[in-house]
Amino acid sequence: MPSLAAFRKSGFAFVPPADFWPRFVERFWEREATTLPYPAEQPLMSEAEALAIFRGLGERFRAGGEADIDLYVENGLLKSDVGRNLPAAGDRDIAGYQGRVTEQLGGRQFSLVTNSVRKESREHFRRVKAFTRGLFELIGAGAGWLGADIFLSNTLKTAFGVHRDSASNFSYIVSGRKRMLVWPYEVFAGRRDQRCAGPKKNVFIDDLNYESYRSQATVLEGGAGEMLYWPASYWHVSESTGQPSLVFNVPIYLESAVNRMAAEYYQRKLAAL
Repeated sequence: MPSLAAFRKSGFAFVPPADFWPRFVERFWEREATTLPYPAEQPLMSEAEALAIFRGLGERFRAGGEADIDLYVENGLLKSDVGRNLPAAGDRDIAGYQGRVTEQLGGRQFSLVTNSVRKESREHFRRVKAFTRGLFELIGAGAGWLGADIFLSNTLKTAFGVHRDSASNFSYIVSGRKRMLVWPYEVFAGRRDQRCAGPKKNVFIDDLNYESYRSQATVLEGGAGEMLYWPASYWHVSESTGQPSLVFNVPIYLESAVNRMAAEYYQRKLAAL
């Protein structure tokens, strides 16, 4: 019989039970947002692993290399004095890093984001593929492609506000609590203040006070070891629960959603002529 270490190394420790994906697809996939318990044996990521990835990106940034890492301070993307506010060798844990940077920023809240886990950690992308393999068997291997992102945040809400993209999202909560407000596409579809940098880029709403739309939102909230899911067409924004959160996000970029967003982009361009 193979050892537990060999079993984990094979990837099976990150594979949900056989009945999980068929039940999920039937009820939720591209239909409904939900909060659910993480269904596999081993976690997709730990705090220490997330910090190690962030620390490696920080060291590369400070050395002048290319590093896919963004630091948002409250509602703005920090464009200068970035390096000293990124994780470094002296940051022994996530709480210590957050405390250091919060002090350096004069108490202001911040979010740290990387969208390049696929490039930075083959191990974590292997886990993601193992976790989603059963889903792709049901929706088709050509339905879309996988991403892998890490979000560390203590901000009141997502820096760039309510937005949508072409990905069906699974947000695995590594630590803390996470709250997302999500809305079906139709809620904001007719607004003229939608902003988009290109046919395959995220769509933002320029100046939206979403409080008046809160009653139409599905509120997703979970703690460590849970996952939040919402379909590709949904508008979404993160909101503070009063404590920091660390999330390993697994987006599945759907070919159908990419094509739909491109068509909408050109329709808006034509309507503006």
